[in-house]
Amino acid sequence: MTGCLLIKVGTFGRVLECLDNETKELVAIKVVRSIHKYREAAMIEINVLQKLVRHDLGGKCCVQIRNWFDYRNHICIVFEKLGPSLYDFLRKNSYRSFPIDLVREFGRQLLESVACV
Repeated sequence: MTGCLLIKVGTFGRVLECLDNETKELVAIKVVRSIHKYREAAMIEINVLQKLVRHDLGGKCCVQIRNWFDYRNHICIVFEKLGPSLYDFLRKNSYRSFPIDLVREFGRQLLESVACV
């Protein structure tokens, strides 16, 4: 991984945007703080995501975990790089309500994701 940029900082850790040297695509790496309970939660998240990937054959129903590794006692989870979060989108929209067509699209995507599980 090269050219990593900090995207977000949160309670559980931070998210970096990096270039995958092998695939030449941008990925998001969630770097979990080296606190025991956060590490345990990250391992559960990895387990759940790996199980979901087995059911999501087209890779369209949920975020795709690419890999994970332990770096200096930090669990690092490599994901496909997606667009902004719903919260970021809302914030950029000055917290105004979304147009009904967009709300329908969010709902459709959520229902499709739940149907995969």
